[in-house]
Amino acid sequence: MLKIASLVAAIAVPPVHAVRSRHPLRDRLMCPMKPTILQVLLLLAWCSQAMASAPECREHAVPAGPVAIHAKDCGHVQDTAFILVPGWGADHSIWAPIIDDLASGHRVIAIDPRSQGLSSVATEGNSPEGRAGDIDAVIRHLNLRRVVAVGWSIGAQDVASLAHLHDAQYLLGIVLVDGALSKGLMRALSEDPEDTLKQLGRANMYRKDPQGYLEGMMRSIFLSPVPPERIADLVHRAMRSPPDIMLASLFASLYGEDRTGYLDSFRKPVLTIASDTSACPQQPAIAVTRARTRIDRTVCEAGHAVIVEQAAAVSRLLNDFLASTIAQEPYAMIGLPSDPGQRVTSTNTGLE
Repeated sequence: MLKIASLVAAIAVPPVHAVRSRHPLRDRLMCPMKPTILQVLLLLAWCSQAMASAPECREHAVPAGPVAIHAKDCGHVQDTAFILVPGWGADHSIWAPIIDDLASGHRVIAIDPRSQGLSSVATEGNSPEGRAGDIDAVIRHLNLRRVVAVGWSIGAQDVASLAHLHDAQYLLGIVLVDGALSKGLMRALSEDPEDTLKQLGRANMYRKDPQGYLEGMMRSIFLSPVPPERIADLVHRAMRSPPDIMLASLFASLYGEDRTGYLDSFRKPVLTIASDTSACPQQPAIAVTRARTRIDRTVCEAGHAVIVEQAAAVSRLLNDFLASTIAQEPYAMIGLPSDPGQRVTSTNTGLE
């Protein structure tokens, strides 16, 4: 604010001339002309808009058993909020474009899962089930009454575990972004042996060379080229976590439990957002109803980091999902029975 006031004062005060100059043309070129009132008002309006565009954020260290969970809490304080959960190796900063889009009209809270980012490092509970308890602790600590929980990548399993394991009356619905639920090790080996062996091979690569693996992984999640400094920042944040703990966390997330049935009894809306590297046409609008609580969308022209590369498209989906869910709030809050077989499916999404 002081910088803005100084800037306004500097241009609003004209140069002082005690006497008429003998060289008016030269002085006009060297000194700025006196601004008009309109110019000053336009500058003030621009400064106010620039200040308003940056959401007000607060930082929390929320106790969750033996650990403290870091949460970045942006937007106007209210009891309705989005909770954003990043994936393996990422922290709250991966959500920055989504926070910028949503926080002007909503409360948006992005957390660091345990053992990641600025949250405490723990030797136990580094699984979707353990992290679900941490999400529940954050929601209750901040006295949130209506929540849309959004999980990206492995964070989708954390959000599904929250819906499955906790009596989460505060949930309006959940959103799973580009993350499939684990089948468990034995089922994965039986149904997808080739992919499972590839995943285990990647985990072994991380064990041998954590930084080298993370550099390759961070580049691979983007469809478009990313500046080296951006990749370096993502790797630096991921390297805050001890590799042995992160390796155990990865295995527990991918193969620790069969979670494919976690949402079978969840009677509130679920939005699934997938990424697609190809272009595709416009998608239908989101409409949550009693008969349609499972909605699938695909955001195109994006890699796995769809929340960064197509943040505006993802933000619009989240906005629409929240609005549609709140419109059905009496149904959503009391959890009336739904038919899991009735889904709104769309594989052709553009949004742009």
